[in-house]
Amino acid sequence: MVSSRSLSDIPVMPGSHPTSFNSGQETVHTVLVNDASPDSALNWYRTRFAQEGRRIVSDQQTPDGTTLHTEENGPSLWVTIRPGAGGVGCEISVVATMPSLPVPPEPQ
Repeated sequence: MVSSRSLSDIPVMPGSHPTSFNSGQETVHTVLVNDASPDSALNWYRTRFAQEGRRIVSDQQTPDGTTLHTEENGPSLWVTIRPGAGGVGCEISVVATMPSLPVPPEPQ
């Protein structure tokens, strides 16, 4: 189970609604939908990352969307933004790596 503290590390654009959520030992993945255009969502995430002191290490556009990869001040994040179903709004996929928990010392 992922703690609410780790979920707070995932930036969610206002007006977004989750459609799926998965978590593992090292990653959290959520898919959101938003009525905003893909360009508006990209601008919101770029601005948010700059405000948080995150460095965008990759900004890749593909035929079906754009993926931003960021690092620093929290978990690594991959945000992929695609046009929404039927060309309305956008779909936002966020994958975050979670920091490792400290390993307790071996009992002696």
